[in-house]
Amino acid sequence: MKNKSILLPAILLVAIASTLIIASCNKKFDAPPGYIAPDITPNISIKALKSLHTLHGYNPINSNYIIAGIVVGDDKNGNLYKEICIRDSTGGIAVLLDGTNLYTSYPAGRQVFIKCNGLYLSDYGHAIQLGMINMTVPTNPTITGIPATLFDTYVVKGSLNNIVTPKVVAITDLLNNASDSLQSELLQLNNVQFRPADTGHIYADTSAAKLSISDTILDCSGNAITVYTSGYSNFAGVKPPQGNGSIAFVFTPYWNSSDTKRTPELIIVDTNKVQLYGPRCTGGNGGGGTGGGTSGGGGTSNTTPVSSIRSLYSGNNAPFSTTMQVGGIVISDATNKNLSAGNIIIQSGRVGISLYFGSSAATTNFNIGDSIVFTVTTADSLLNYDGSLEIKFRYSSSLPTAAVSTGNVITPQTLTIAQLNAALSSAPSSFENVLVKITGATASGGTTYSGSKTLSDASGNITLYTASGATFAGTTLPAGSHTWTGYAQYYKGTSKEFIIRNTEDVQ
Repeated sequence: MKNKSILLPAILLVAIASTLIIASCNKKFDAPPGYIAPDITPNISIKALKSLHTLHGYNPINSNYIIAGIVVGDDKNGNLYKEICIRDSTGGIAVLLDGTNLYTSYPAGRQVFIKCNGLYLSDYGHAIQLGMINMTVPTNPTITGIPATLFDTYVVKGSLNNIVTPKVVAITDLLNNASDSLQSELLQLNNVQFRPADTGHIYADTSAAKLSISDTILDCSGNAITVYTSGYSNFAGVKPPQGNGSIAFVFTPYWNSSDTKRTPELIIVDTNKVQLYGPRCTGGNGGGGTGGGTSGGGGTSNTTPVSSIRSLYSGNNAPFSTTMQVGGIVISDATNKNLSAGNIIIQSGRVGISLYFGSSAATTNFNIGDSIVFTVTTADSLLNYDGSLEIKFRYSSSLPTAAVSTGNVITPQTLTIAQLNAALSSAPSSFENVLVKITGATASGGTTYSGSKTLSDASGNITLYTASGATFAGTTLPAGSHTWTGYAQYYKGTSKEFIIRNTEDVQ
Protein backbone atom coordinates (compact mmCIF):
# COMPACT_ATOMS: atom_id res chain seq x y z
CA MET A 1 0.00 0.00 0.00
CA LYS A 2 1.27 3.44 -0.97
CA ASN A 3 1.89 5.92 1.85
CA LYS A 4 -0.77 8.73 1.70
CA SER A 5 1.73 11.14 3.28
CA ILE A 6 3.81 10.83 0.10
CA LEU A 7 0.84 10.95 -2.26
CA LEU A 8 -0.70 14.15 -0.86
CA PRO A 9 2.31 16.43 -1.56
CA ALA A 10 2.54 14.94 -5.00
CA ILE A 11 -1.13 15.64 -5.63
CA LEU A 12 -0.67 19.19 -4.36
CA LEU A 13 2.28 19.69 -6.68
CA VAL A 14 0.26 18.44 -9.64
CA ALA A 15 -2.63 20.73 -8.72
CA ILE A 16 -0.34 23.74 -8.41
CA ALA A 17 1.35 22.94 -11.71
CA SER A 18 -2.04 22.54 -13.42
CA THR A 19 -3.18 25.86 -12.03
CA LEU A 20 -0.06 27.56 -13.31
CA ILE A 21 -0.50 26.00 -16.76
CA ILE A 22 -4.16 27.04 -16.92
CA ALA A 23 -3.28 30.53 -15.76
CA SER A 24 -0.58 30.83 -18.38
CA CYS A 25 -2.96 29.60 -21.09
CA ASN A 26 -5.53 32.20 -20.07
CA LYS A 27 -3.06 35.04 -19.89
CA LYS A 28 -4.37 38.13 -21.67
CA PHE A 29 -1.70 39.36 -24.02
CA ASP A 30 -1.59 42.99 -25.08
CA ALA A 31 -3.35 43.69 -28.38
CA PRO A 32 -1.02 44.44 -31.28
CA PRO A 33 -0.46 48.16 -31.73
CA GLY A 34 -2.58 49.98 -34.28
CA TYR A 35 -1.21 51.81 -37.28
CA ILE A 36 1.12 54.66 -36.38
CA ALA A 37 1.66 57.20 -39.14
CA PRO A 38 5.34 57.81 -39.98
CA ASP A 39 6.81 61.09 -38.81
CA ILE A 40 7.43 62.44 -42.28
CA THR A 41 5.86 65.22 -44.35
CA PRO A 42 6.02 65.72 -48.12
CA ASN A 43 7.40 69.08 -49.21
CA ILE A 44 7.06 68.89 -53.00
CA SER A 45 4.35 67.55 -55.30
CA ILE A 46 4.95 64.85 -57.89
CA LYS A 47 4.20 67.35 -60.66
CA ALA A 48 6.73 69.83 -59.29
CA LEU A 49 9.36 67.11 -58.92
CA LYS A 50 8.85 65.96 -62.51
CA SER A 51 9.28 69.56 -63.70
CA LEU A 52 12.93 69.31 -62.63
CA HIS A 53 13.56 66.74 -65.36
CA THR A 54 15.16 67.51 -68.71
CA LEU A 55 13.94 65.18 -71.48
CA HIS A 56 16.41 62.33 -72.06
CA GLY A 57 18.63 63.70 -69.30
CA TYR A 58 19.74 62.34 -65.95
CA ASN A 59 18.86 64.94 -63.35
CA PRO A 60 20.32 64.49 -59.85
CA ILE A 61 18.18 65.54 -56.90
CA ASN A 62 20.40 67.30 -54.38
CA SER A 63 17.72 68.82 -52.16
CA ASN A 64 15.83 67.18 -49.31
CA TYR A 65 12.68 66.79 -51.35
CA ILE A 66 10.02 64.36 -50.14
CA ILE A 67 7.07 63.27 -52.25
CA ALA A 68 4.09 61.25 -51.08
CA GLY A 69 1.70 59.20 -53.16
CA ILE A 70 -0.60 56.20 -53.30
CA VAL A 71 0.58 53.11 -55.15
CA VAL A 72 -1.66 52.68 -58.21
CA GLY A 73 0.44 50.08 -60.01
CA ASP A 74 2.36 47.19 -58.44
CA ASP A 75 4.07 44.04 -59.73
CA LYS A 76 1.60 41.51 -58.33
CA ASN A 77 0.44 40.39 -61.78
CA GLY A 78 3.87 40.69 -63.38
CA ASN A 79 3.02 43.33 -65.99
CA LEU A 80 5.22 45.85 -64.18
CA TYR A 81 8.78 44.78 -63.37
CA LYS A 82 10.99 46.24 -60.65
CA GLU A 83 8.88 49.37 -60.40
CA ILE A 84 5.79 50.78 -58.77
CA CYS A 85 3.67 53.66 -59.98
CA ILE A 86 2.45 56.22 -57.45
CA ARG A 87 0.25 59.27 -57.74
CA ASP A 88 -0.80 62.29 -55.74
CA SER A 89 -3.37 64.93 -56.64
CA THR A 90 -0.99 66.48 -59.19
CA GLY A 91 0.15 63.47 -61.20
CA GLY A 92 1.92 60.12 -61.29
CA ILE A 93 5.49 58.86 -61.48
CA ALA A 94 7.27 55.50 -61.83
CA VAL A 95 9.60 54.62 -58.95
CA LEU A 96 12.28 52.07 -59.87
CA LEU A 97 13.06 49.49 -57.16
CA ASP A 98 15.62 46.75 -57.74
CA GLY A 99 13.59 43.90 -56.32
CA THR A 100 10.75 41.50 -57.05
CA ASN A 101 7.45 40.78 -55.30
CA LEU A 102 7.35 44.47 -54.48
CA TYR A 103 3.59 44.23 -53.94
CA THR A 104 4.19 42.45 -50.61
CA SER A 105 5.60 45.69 -49.20
CA TYR A 106 4.14 48.28 -51.58
CA PRO A 107 0.73 46.97 -52.73
CA ALA A 108 -1.78 49.03 -54.65
CA GLY A 109 -3.51 51.30 -52.16
CA ARG A 110 -0.48 51.80 -49.91
CA GLN A 111 0.71 55.34 -49.23
CA VAL A 112 4.45 55.77 -49.60
CA PHE A 113 6.84 58.64 -48.94
CA ILE A 114 9.95 58.91 -51.12
CA LYS A 115 13.04 60.70 -49.84
CA CYS A 116 14.41 62.01 -53.11
CA ASN A 117 17.79 63.43 -52.09
CA GLY A 118 20.45 61.32 -53.83
CA LEU A 119 18.07 59.92 -56.44
CA TYR A 120 17.86 60.79 -60.15
CA LEU A 121 15.12 61.64 -62.62
CA SER A 122 15.23 60.14 -66.09
CA ASP A 123 12.68 59.00 -68.64
CA TYR A 124 11.83 56.04 -70.84
CA GLY A 125 9.72 56.89 -73.87
CA HIS A 126 8.94 60.23 -72.17
CA ALA A 127 7.63 58.45 -69.06
CA ILE A 128 9.56 60.00 -66.16
CA GLN A 129 11.21 57.60 -63.73
CA LEU A 130 12.70 58.11 -60.28
CA GLY A 131 15.65 55.89 -59.39
CA MET A 132 19.43 55.77 -59.10
CA ILE A 133 22.21 56.28 -61.63
CA ASN A 134 24.49 53.58 -62.99
CA MET A 135 27.83 55.11 -64.01
CA THR A 136 29.61 51.87 -64.89
CA VAL A 137 30.17 53.41 -68.33
CA PRO A 138 30.67 57.12 -67.56
CA THR A 139 29.90 58.17 -71.12
CA ASN A 140 26.69 56.17 -71.14
CA PRO A 141 24.91 56.45 -67.77
CA THR A 142 21.68 54.54 -67.22
CA ILE A 143 18.86 54.81 -64.72
CA THR A 144 18.51 51.84 -62.39
CA GLY A 145 16.41 50.76 -59.45
CA ILE A 146 17.03 51.62 -55.83
CA PRO A 147 18.88 48.61 -54.34
CA ALA A 148 16.79 46.40 -52.05
CA THR A 149 19.18 47.11 -49.17
CA LEU A 150 18.28 50.80 -49.46
CA PHE A 151 14.51 50.50 -49.82
CA ASP A 152 13.87 51.62 -46.24
CA THR A 153 16.36 54.47 -46.61
CA TYR A 154 14.45 56.07 -49.46
CA VAL A 155 10.93 54.63 -49.25
CA VAL A 156 8.85 55.08 -46.10
CA LYS A 157 5.72 52.95 -45.81
CA GLY A 158 2.47 54.72 -45.01
CA SER A 159 -1.10 53.56 -44.51
CA LEU A 160 -2.61 50.60 -46.37
CA ASN A 161 -5.90 50.09 -48.20
CA ASN A 162 -6.32 53.63 -49.45
CA ILE A 163 -9.04 53.71 -52.07
CA VAL A 164 -7.59 53.98 -55.57
CA THR A 165 -10.18 55.41 -57.96
CA PRO A 166 -9.15 55.51 -61.62
CA LYS A 167 -9.64 58.71 -63.59
CA VAL A 168 -12.16 58.13 -66.38
CA VAL A 169 -10.92 59.26 -69.79
CA ALA A 170 -11.75 58.62 -73.44
CA ILE A 171 -9.44 57.09 -76.04
CA THR A 172 -9.41 60.42 -77.87
CA ASP A 173 -8.11 62.07 -74.68
CA LEU A 174 -5.07 59.76 -74.74
CA LEU A 175 -4.19 60.13 -78.40
CA ASN A 176 -2.93 63.72 -78.15
CA ASN A 177 0.40 64.80 -76.70
CA ALA A 178 -1.27 66.68 -73.86
CA SER A 179 -2.09 63.34 -72.26
CA ASP A 180 1.63 62.83 -71.50
CA SER A 181 0.79 64.53 -68.20
CA LEU A 182 -1.32 61.46 -67.32
CA GLN A 183 1.69 59.14 -67.37
CA SER A 184 1.93 56.55 -64.55
CA GLU A 185 -1.63 57.40 -63.47
CA LEU A 186 -4.43 54.86 -62.98
CA LEU A 187 -6.99 55.61 -65.69
CA GLN A 188 -10.18 54.00 -66.97
CA LEU A 189 -11.87 53.71 -70.34
CA ASN A 190 -15.59 52.96 -70.56
CA ASN A 191 -17.60 51.44 -73.42
CA VAL A 192 -14.59 49.87 -75.12
CA GLN A 193 -13.69 46.41 -76.44
CA PHE A 194 -10.76 44.51 -77.91
CA ARG A 195 -10.82 44.38 -81.68
CA PRO A 196 -12.22 41.02 -82.85
CA ALA A 197 -8.82 39.77 -84.07
CA ASP A 198 -7.33 40.17 -80.58
CA THR A 199 -10.01 38.20 -78.71
CA GLY A 200 -8.92 34.96 -80.36
CA HIS A 201 -5.41 34.80 -78.89
CA ILE A 202 -3.87 35.08 -75.44
CA TYR A 203 -2.61 38.31 -73.89
CA ALA A 204 1.09 37.51 -74.43
CA ASP A 205 3.57 34.79 -75.37
CA THR A 206 3.85 31.96 -72.85
CA SER A 207 6.69 30.13 -74.62
CA ALA A 208 10.27 30.20 -73.38
CA ALA A 209 10.77 33.42 -75.36
CA LYS A 210 8.18 35.26 -73.21
CA LEU A 211 7.52 37.78 -75.96
CA SER A 212 5.34 40.78 -75.20
CA ILE A 213 2.24 41.42 -77.30
CA SER A 214 0.48 44.65 -78.19
CA ASP A 215 -3.28 44.38 -78.72
CA THR A 216 -5.80 47.03 -79.71
CA ILE A 217 -8.71 48.45 -77.75
CA LEU A 218 -11.49 50.22 -79.67
CA ASP A 219 -14.32 52.50 -78.68
CA CYS A 220 -17.65 52.34 -80.51
CA SER A 221 -16.58 55.09 -82.92
CA GLY A 222 -13.52 53.14 -84.04
CA ASN A 223 -10.88 55.10 -82.11
CA ALA A 224 -8.04 52.75 -81.23
CA ILE A 225 -5.26 52.51 -78.65
CA THR A 226 -2.61 49.91 -77.79
CA VAL A 227 -2.72 47.53 -74.81
CA TYR A 228 0.74 46.20 -73.89
CA THR A 229 1.22 42.90 -72.04
CA SER A 230 4.52 41.37 -70.96
CA GLY A 231 5.17 37.69 -71.60
CA TYR A 232 6.19 37.49 -67.93
CA SER A 233 2.77 38.59 -66.67
CA ASN A 234 0.88 35.89 -64.80
CA PHE A 235 -2.13 36.38 -67.09
CA ALA A 236 -0.13 36.07 -70.32
CA GLY A 237 -1.85 32.78 -71.18
CA VAL A 238 -5.37 34.16 -70.73
CA LYS A 239 -7.53 35.31 -73.64
CA PRO A 240 -8.85 38.89 -73.42
CA PRO A 241 -12.60 39.20 -72.74
CA GLN A 242 -14.74 39.35 -75.87
CA GLY A 243 -17.34 41.87 -74.71
CA ASN A 244 -17.72 45.61 -74.23
CA GLY A 245 -17.24 47.47 -70.96
CA SER A 246 -14.56 49.20 -68.91
CA ILE A 247 -10.82 48.72 -68.47
CA ALA A 248 -8.55 50.29 -65.85
CA PHE A 249 -4.82 50.60 -66.49
CA VAL A 250 -1.61 52.50 -65.91
CA PHE A 251 -0.82 54.84 -68.78
CA THR A 252 2.46 55.47 -70.59
CA PRO A 253 2.87 57.84 -73.59
CA TYR A 254 5.71 55.79 -75.14
CA TRP A 255 7.63 57.87 -77.68
CA ASN A 256 10.33 56.24 -79.80
CA SER A 257 13.99 57.15 -79.21
CA SER A 258 14.00 59.77 -81.98
CA ASP A 259 10.86 61.48 -80.63
CA THR A 260 9.19 61.13 -84.03
CA LYS A 261 6.48 58.63 -83.18
CA ARG A 262 4.19 58.41 -80.18
CA THR A 263 2.39 55.13 -79.47
CA PRO A 264 0.50 55.55 -76.17
CA GLU A 265 0.06 52.29 -74.28
CA LEU A 266 -2.25 50.92 -71.62
CA ILE A 267 -0.55 48.68 -69.04
CA ILE A 268 -2.96 46.30 -67.29
CA VAL A 269 -1.99 45.85 -63.64
CA ASP A 270 -5.07 43.91 -62.48
CA THR A 271 -7.17 41.75 -64.82
CA ASN A 272 -10.11 42.07 -62.42
CA LYS A 273 -10.26 45.66 -63.65
CA VAL A 274 -10.75 44.48 -67.25
CA GLN A 275 -14.53 44.31 -67.12
CA LEU A 276 -15.42 43.80 -70.77
CA TYR A 277 -18.45 41.58 -70.23
CA GLY A 278 -21.32 43.43 -71.89
CA PRO A 279 -22.68 43.13 -75.44
CA ARG A 280 -20.26 44.41 -78.07
CA CYS A 281 -21.19 47.60 -79.84
CA THR A 282 -21.49 47.44 -83.62
CA GLY A 283 -20.68 51.05 -84.42
CA GLY A 284 -17.46 52.37 -85.94
CA ASN A 285 -14.88 49.64 -86.48
CA GLY A 286 -15.61 47.81 -83.26
CA GLY A 287 -18.34 45.50 -84.47
CA GLY A 288 -18.56 41.85 -85.20
CA GLY A 289 -19.22 40.70 -81.65
CA THR A 290 -22.01 38.46 -80.48
CA GLY A 291 -24.88 39.68 -78.40
CA GLY A 292 -25.72 42.78 -80.41
CA GLY A 293 -25.50 46.08 -78.59
CA THR A 294 -26.44 49.57 -79.66
CA SER A 295 -25.87 50.04 -83.36
CA GLY A 296 -24.22 53.03 -84.98
CA GLY A 297 -21.28 55.06 -83.77
CA GLY A 298 -21.15 55.69 -80.07
CA GLY A 299 -23.12 52.61 -79.01
CA THR A 300 -22.64 51.39 -75.42
CA SER A 301 -23.45 48.31 -73.39
CA ASN A 302 -25.25 50.30 -70.65
CA THR A 303 -25.01 47.59 -67.99
CA THR A 304 -25.26 48.28 -64.27
CA PRO A 305 -22.31 46.92 -62.26
CA VAL A 306 -22.97 44.18 -59.71
CA SER A 307 -21.43 46.44 -57.06
CA SER A 308 -24.18 49.00 -57.71
CA ILE A 309 -26.83 46.30 -57.43
CA ARG A 310 -25.46 45.14 -54.07
CA SER A 311 -25.43 48.71 -52.78
CA LEU A 312 -29.21 48.89 -53.30
CA TYR A 313 -29.83 46.40 -50.49
CA SER A 314 -30.94 48.31 -47.39
CA GLY A 315 -31.36 45.36 -45.03
CA ASN A 316 -34.88 44.48 -46.14
CA ASN A 317 -35.97 42.18 -48.96
CA ALA A 318 -37.67 44.30 -51.58
CA PRO A 319 -38.50 44.43 -55.30
CA PHE A 320 -36.39 46.55 -57.61
CA SER A 321 -37.71 50.06 -58.12
CA THR A 322 -36.61 50.32 -61.73
CA THR A 323 -35.60 48.20 -64.72
CA MET A 324 -31.90 47.82 -65.52
CA GLN A 325 -29.45 45.62 -67.36
CA VAL A 326 -26.80 43.79 -65.34
CA GLY A 327 -23.82 41.79 -66.55
CA GLY A 328 -21.12 39.51 -65.19
CA ILE A 329 -19.05 36.38 -65.67
CA VAL A 330 -20.40 33.01 -64.56
CA ILE A 331 -18.18 31.46 -61.85
CA SER A 332 -20.55 28.64 -60.78
CA ASP A 333 -20.91 25.22 -62.38
CA ALA A 334 -24.55 24.21 -62.77
CA THR A 335 -23.55 21.05 -64.64
CA ASN A 336 -21.79 19.59 -61.60
CA LYS A 337 -24.71 20.65 -59.38
CA ASN A 338 -22.92 21.94 -56.30
CA LEU A 339 -25.54 24.66 -56.04
CA SER A 340 -29.31 24.72 -56.03
CA ALA A 341 -31.17 24.16 -59.29
CA GLY A 342 -31.98 27.42 -61.02
CA ASN A 343 -29.04 29.29 -59.46
CA ILE A 344 -26.09 31.00 -61.15
CA ILE A 345 -23.23 32.81 -59.40
CA ILE A 346 -21.73 35.71 -61.34
CA GLN A 347 -18.78 37.98 -60.67
CA SER A 348 -18.11 41.41 -62.11
CA GLY A 349 -14.68 42.81 -61.29
CA ARG A 350 -14.15 41.88 -57.63
CA VAL A 351 -17.85 41.69 -56.72
CA GLY A 352 -20.16 38.69 -56.95
CA ILE A 353 -23.83 37.84 -56.43
CA SER A 354 -26.20 34.87 -56.65
CA LEU A 355 -29.01 34.78 -59.23
CA TYR A 356 -32.11 32.59 -58.86
CA PHE A 357 -34.26 32.08 -61.94
CA GLY A 358 -36.48 29.31 -60.55
CA SER A 359 -35.79 25.59 -60.13
CA SER A 360 -36.96 24.79 -63.67
CA ALA A 361 -34.70 27.33 -65.40
CA ALA A 362 -32.13 25.88 -67.82
CA THR A 363 -29.08 27.24 -66.00
CA THR A 364 -26.95 24.29 -67.17
CA ASN A 365 -26.80 26.06 -70.55
CA PHE A 366 -24.28 28.46 -69.00
CA ASN A 367 -20.73 27.45 -68.15
CA ILE A 368 -17.87 28.87 -66.11
CA GLY A 369 -16.42 31.83 -68.02
CA ASP A 370 -19.62 32.75 -69.87
CA SER A 371 -20.40 36.46 -69.97
CA ILE A 372 -24.12 37.01 -69.48
CA VAL A 373 -26.29 40.12 -69.54
CA PHE A 374 -29.79 40.02 -68.08
CA THR A 375 -32.57 42.44 -67.23
CA VAL A 376 -33.99 42.95 -63.75
CA THR A 377 -37.44 44.50 -63.52
CA THR A 378 -39.80 45.66 -60.80
CA ALA A 379 -41.17 42.09 -60.75
CA ASP A 380 -37.80 40.84 -59.46
CA SER A 381 -36.41 41.17 -55.92
CA LEU A 382 -33.15 41.77 -54.13
CA LEU A 383 -33.11 39.67 -50.98
CA ASN A 384 -31.06 37.97 -48.31
CA TYR A 385 -31.36 34.22 -48.79
CA ASP A 386 -29.93 32.13 -45.97
CA GLY A 387 -27.43 34.88 -45.23
CA SER A 388 -26.19 35.73 -48.74
CA LEU A 389 -27.44 38.38 -51.14
CA GLU A 390 -29.45 37.13 -54.11
CA ILE A 391 -31.38 38.48 -57.08
CA LYS A 392 -34.61 36.47 -57.29
CA PHE A 393 -36.38 36.57 -60.63
CA ARG A 394 -40.13 36.18 -60.75
CA TYR A 395 -40.07 34.48 -64.13
CA SER A 396 -37.70 31.77 -65.36
CA SER A 397 -37.96 33.41 -68.78
CA SER A 398 -35.71 36.17 -67.40
CA LEU A 399 -32.79 33.78 -67.91
CA PRO A 400 -30.71 35.00 -70.90
CA THR A 401 -31.09 32.92 -74.02
CA ALA A 402 -27.35 32.87 -74.77
CA ALA A 403 -23.99 34.07 -73.47
CA VAL A 404 -22.57 37.34 -74.77
CA SER A 405 -19.17 35.65 -74.95
CA THR A 406 -17.47 32.52 -73.62
CA GLY A 407 -14.09 31.52 -72.23
CA ASN A 408 -13.64 34.62 -70.07
CA VAL A 409 -11.29 34.16 -67.12
CA ILE A 410 -11.81 35.49 -63.62
CA THR A 411 -8.52 35.42 -61.69
CA PRO A 412 -9.18 34.20 -58.12
CA GLN A 413 -7.86 36.20 -55.20
CA THR A 414 -5.36 34.19 -53.15
CA LEU A 415 -6.24 34.34 -49.45
CA THR A 416 -5.55 32.36 -46.33
CA ILE A 417 -8.56 30.94 -44.54
CA ALA A 418 -8.10 33.46 -41.74
CA GLN A 419 -8.06 36.30 -44.27
CA LEU A 420 -11.18 34.93 -45.96
CA ASN A 421 -13.06 34.58 -42.67
CA ALA A 422 -12.07 38.10 -41.64
CA ALA A 423 -12.98 39.53 -45.05
CA LEU A 424 -16.40 37.88 -45.02
CA SER A 425 -17.07 39.39 -41.60
CA SER A 426 -15.82 42.90 -42.38
CA ALA A 427 -16.73 43.29 -46.06
CA PRO A 428 -19.21 40.62 -47.21
CA SER A 429 -20.24 42.72 -50.19
CA SER A 430 -16.68 42.44 -51.53
CA PHE A 431 -15.93 38.78 -50.76
CA GLU A 432 -19.23 36.89 -50.82
CA ASN A 433 -19.60 34.81 -54.01
CA VAL A 434 -16.20 35.97 -55.27
CA LEU A 435 -13.68 33.51 -56.68
CA VAL A 436 -10.95 32.75 -54.10
CA LYS A 437 -7.90 30.47 -54.06
CA ILE A 438 -6.64 28.89 -50.83
CA THR A 439 -3.22 27.22 -50.94
CA GLY A 440 -1.77 24.58 -48.64
CA ALA A 441 -5.11 23.48 -47.17
CA THR A 442 -6.33 20.05 -46.07
CA ALA A 443 -9.86 18.66 -45.82
CA SER A 444 -11.08 16.49 -42.96
CA GLY A 445 -14.22 15.26 -41.29
CA GLY A 446 -15.28 12.42 -43.55
CA THR A 447 -14.39 10.09 -46.38
CA THR A 448 -16.27 11.81 -49.24
CA TYR A 449 -17.02 15.38 -50.26
CA SER A 450 -20.73 15.17 -49.42
CA GLY A 451 -21.97 17.44 -46.65
CA SER A 452 -20.05 19.73 -44.33
CA LYS A 453 -16.35 19.04 -43.93
CA THR A 454 -13.54 21.13 -42.45
CA LEU A 455 -11.01 22.89 -44.66
CA SER A 456 -7.88 23.92 -42.74
CA ASP A 457 -4.65 25.76 -43.43
CA ALA A 458 -2.02 27.11 -41.07
CA SER A 459 -4.17 30.16 -40.35
CA GLY A 460 -7.54 28.61 -39.48
CA ASN A 461 -10.60 26.63 -40.54
CA ILE A 462 -13.71 27.09 -42.65
CA THR A 463 -16.57 24.74 -43.53
CA LEU A 464 -16.17 23.02 -46.89
CA TYR A 465 -19.70 22.34 -48.11
CA THR A 466 -20.77 20.00 -50.90
CA ALA A 467 -24.42 19.40 -51.72
CA SER A 468 -25.52 15.77 -51.61
CA GLY A 469 -26.78 16.15 -55.18
CA ALA A 470 -23.41 17.32 -56.56
CA THR A 471 -22.00 14.99 -59.21
CA PHE A 472 -18.84 14.55 -57.11
CA ALA A 473 -20.52 14.27 -53.68
CA GLY A 474 -19.53 10.59 -53.39
CA THR A 475 -15.95 11.17 -54.53
CA THR A 476 -13.28 10.37 -51.95
CA LEU A 477 -12.07 13.43 -50.09
CA PRO A 478 -8.42 14.00 -51.10
CA ALA A 479 -5.73 13.45 -48.49
CA GLY A 480 -2.90 15.87 -47.87
CA SER A 481 -2.35 19.50 -48.72
CA HIS A 482 -3.88 21.01 -51.86
CA THR A 483 -4.80 24.30 -53.52
CA TRP A 484 -8.56 24.90 -53.43
CA THR A 485 -10.48 27.30 -55.68
CA GLY A 486 -14.09 28.26 -55.03
CA TYR A 487 -16.35 30.90 -53.55
CA ALA A 488 -17.62 31.58 -50.04
CA GLN A 489 -21.12 32.21 -48.76
CA TYR A 490 -22.94 32.66 -45.49
CA TYR A 491 -25.37 29.96 -44.39
CA LYS A 492 -28.23 30.88 -42.06
CA GLY A 493 -26.61 34.27 -41.61
CA THR A 494 -23.76 33.11 -39.37
CA SER A 495 -21.94 30.06 -40.72
CA LYS A 496 -19.31 30.68 -43.37
CA GLU A 497 -18.98 28.06 -46.10
CA PHE A 498 -16.45 27.53 -48.86
CA ILE A 499 -17.82 25.89 -52.00
CA ILE A 500 -15.87 24.33 -54.86
CA ARG A 501 -17.49 23.98 -58.29
CA ASN A 502 -16.00 20.61 -59.31
CA THR A 503 -13.02 18.41 -58.47
CA GLU A 504 -10.82 20.36 -60.91
CA ASP A 505 -10.93 23.13 -58.31
CA VAL A 506 -8.67 20.97 -56.13
CA GLN A 507 -5.07 20.85 -57.33
